[in-house]
Amino acid sequence: MSSKSEYKGKWWIPSNAPNEIDGTLKINSDGTGSLDLRGELIQRDFSEFPPISEDVEIILGRASDGSKITLNNCHLHGTSHSPEGFPTQSFIIQTNLFDVHFSSKDAISFRKIKIEFKHFEYLIKSTRIQVNKPLQDANILTINNVTNEKIPFFSVDGFNIEIIIDVHPNITTFPRRKIIIEETPYISIETDIGRKHEDFLKIIDKLQYFFSFCLSKIVYPVNVYAESEASIWEPPDDWNVKDDTGVIYEPIQIISHWVDLPDQSQIEEVDRNEILFTLNDIRDNFDFVMNKWWIKNEVFKSVFDIYFGTIFNSRMYLENTYLSLAQCIESYHRKSSRFLDYHIHPEEYAERIGILKNFLKNELQLTSSQKKSLISTLKMGNSLSLENRIQQLLITYPTITPFIAGSEKNFPNTIALNRNNLTHLDPKPEIKYATFEELNFFYQSE
Repeated sequence: MSSKSEYKGKWWIPSNAPNEIDGTLKINSDGTGSLDLRGELIQRDFSEFPPISEDVEIILGRASDGSKITLNNCHLHGTSHSPEGFPTQSFIIQTNLFDVHFSSKDAISFRKIKIEFKHFEYLIKSTRIQVNKPLQDANILTINNVTNEKIPFFSVDGFNIEIIIDVHPNITTFPRRKIIIEETPYISIETDIGRKHEDFLKIIDKLQYFFSFCLSKIVYPVNVYAESEASIWEPPDDWNVKDDTGVIYEPIQIISHWVDLPDQSQIEEVDRNEILFTLNDIRDNFDFVMNKWWIKNEVFKSVFDIYFGTIFNSRMYLENTYLSLAQCIESYHRKSSRFLDYHIHPEEYAERIGILKNFLKNELQLTSSQKKSLISTLKMGNSLSLENRIQQLLITYPTITPFIAGSEKNFPNTIALNRNNLTHLDPKPEIKYATFEELNFFYQSE
């Protein structure tokens, strides 16, 4: 996140550049921005009630320190008029881009995005710093390998993805002088041509899912920087600071609501005993593992989205969380080719339905509507219930059954019964449903 949370400056819409309005941008804890203006950027249509809500794709700004700011996906939140004062207007901002101006939404493209993920340091082992202290002079330290190092990761969809270890000193002078060498791992996503922000987001989502899966904890972006053709800086000719391409890109900081920041009180420390594997464990098979993950992500996209969307949402009610995870189980079982999605082979079952249809033709005590309803109900009889699906899963993966079901003998029935109780069944006094604490236990199990 940005070190600043408030930016005072002048703001305008690119198509109406001369109309600059004073105002303040505040960065909210969820990554959105709130822009409060001492004037009107757009005229709101009050001819209908309620007034038509208007969104603005791009608002440009220049902060009081001279820095450029681009605001993307700006929702008009409110306009007020005072007969004795002046009008004010406020916007909610989806994406805040610092140190760059993009004239339109279509112009927003990047060649590279660098992300620092929370907890990512647990996934890699970095020993790239050497500190030498010569005996003849105890006041001199020599630090080697402090330049950024790139570790090839894999390539997919025209993007090259690498791990970057950013090494930098942190010097303190109080209470005593110290030099602390800090390493910050980043994920770098780079492409040869400019790509839309949305294209990068798809890659970031899949990486976030993967890292969270590895750690069994929520991994989310905390700092995001980008490079774009719109942020090229031309230094003086006598400055020998250009890279191999001869171009210097000023970093663009991105603060956006898609960086789903959980409540700080909900952030859990990583338990090393719960880590499934680290990147060092799969370093010899990076390409294979990641390409497999990409394929699985496409096949089980709905499962991934529901599951990770649930565990990333720290504000979701426990009952809703339980229902979402039950839906994940059912959806995974349906989509996986490992499992049969029926009790009886469909061809054999269709023959049985045909026999019943012929029998019902001569049944005079049932109306035509009743016969159709009965046939429709019988066709559904070959579908598996949630309980059946969980039973198959536990049989297929016996090594994880003790960790999921524990000593619960009727685990599949218990999960299905409580799901049905939360959705469509009327509670029955003779049935003991799960308490809040028990629901939480099943949530942790799943």
